Amino acid sequence: MRRFVLAALPLSVVACSSSSDPPATADTGVDTGSEAAADTGPEVRPDTGPIYPEYTCGPGPYLSMDFSVRGQTIADLGKAPSGPVKVISTACPEVAMLTDAEGYIVIKTTIDKPFSLRFEPPGTTQLPTRWAEQTVRAWSEPPGFTVLEASAKPQLPALDEGAIMVNVSAPSVGSCSAEGVTVTVKDHPEAVVKYHGSSKPYGPDAGLTATSSLGIATISGIAKGTKIEVQGKHPTCDVVTEFEPGGVLVEAGTVSRAALFVRDKYPACGPAPWYLLGGTVYDRMTDGTKGPGILGASVAFDACSGVTATTDKDGKWNVWISAKMPSFRTTSFAGYISAISNELAWGFDYDTWDTALRKADTWKTLMPGWDDTKGYVGVSIAAPTTGPCKDVNGVAITLNGITGAKVVYVDGDPPAATTGTVTTKKGLAYVAGLTPGILPADTFTGAKTGCTYKQKYDIDSGRTKIAAGHYTSVNLYAEATK
Repeated sequence: MRRFVLAALPLSVVACSSSSDPPATADTGVDTGSEAAADTGPEVRPDTGPIYPEYTCGPGPYLSMDFSVRGQTIADLGKAPSGPVKVISTACPEVAMLTDAEGYIVIKTTIDKPFSLRFEPPGTTQLPTRWAEQTVRAWSEPPGFTVLEASAKPQLPALDEGAIMVNVSAPSVGSCSAEGVTVTVKDHPEAVVKYHGSSKPYGPDAGLTATSSLGIATISGIAKGTKIEVQGKHPTCDVVTEFEPGGVLVEAGTVSRAALFVRDKYPACGPAPWYLLGGTVYDRMTDGTKGPGILGASVAFDACSGVTATTDKDGKWNVWISAKMPSFRTTSFAGYISAISNELAWGFDYDTWDTALRKADTWKTLMPGWDDTKGYVGVSIAAPTTGPCKDVNGVAITLNGITGAKVVYVDGDPPAATTGTVTTKKGLAYVAGLTPGILPADTFTGAKTGCTYKQKYDIDSGRTKIAAGHYTSVNLYAEATK
């Protein structure tokens, strides 16, 4: 579920959500995290097909957007529509779309193609509402939309030329809030911006020169038919559009919606919505402990070329990353072996995604078969805390579709090769001599009596990135054999 909020009002409304917790990971030098969340849209019953009206908009490939249209006052959720809502998309204006009587709809819309949706509710209790242009990706969460209640009209500019409502939101983490943002319209000095007070009736407050804690501003003075770009500025935080590209069309008799997002000034990877990732980069000690944090290490993500976070004096880093966008993470520092994480698609904020880098001169001699021209993998058993698979020892690891590489089981600190054919109590094995490239999910699998182990689990795609002279972390997640 999208978690950005406009005061008490969520920008998006979805039918339901679910969550699950992966088993704790063993110590491979790259911690994948211990929590996960998976979102779902409205229920689809396999025996009857979708239970909501479903439309296809534009050419494929598609993202299926399952959402419900809800009413909204200035600062709160309002009533459900009194009947089907007419929906018009700029990506397929020829397709006549209607929600069901409760506002639910499924729209299969083209991935990576910008579109804007206009909603025309029945009757007079809700106002025609158009949302800013946005672009969905293959991994995007289904968005949600609201239409303004007619009761909000006294707090809005006159609708004859079109009213613009700007919602400013902030994440639930970090130091930034929706308060104190000045709003402008790019290349339109004639725009009249008014900021709304945080107390009912949430109307424009002439004494405000920036947003209140409510995070609401309205704009008038723009000629109808004009497409504008709404911008924001904050003294200490970044302000970005929550939609991409975010253009807002001004229409007569319509409330046009724009959304801005206030966030701490960390590097950002990918389009909105975002979650905040962070962690610490340590020096890995040969006795298995974490040494001091490393200043100046770089943290980069494959999905965002050129976006790099740099650790501070304590080894800490932070990055805003697109919700559910799969990416490998590479952590590097001069004189150390660069570490590659498994491919994860984050659906929540997480601030302890730590990495302990290995000093090259020390660790290369301790890692059997190390070759600077090949990739090297540490396979770790991620076991649940209870049940028949809770022990990480005794797992036989198989390489599927790989030739010329060998699994070496290790034990102790520093890990040393054993003569065994299964994992020890350390739950770790090394694989050397791997050809650089991307390996498909479940290239590495494991088994022991009563348990099977695979790479793909929840936010982990199971894919593996191999790079010459790098250490790649692979986690095998346990499942009891039925």
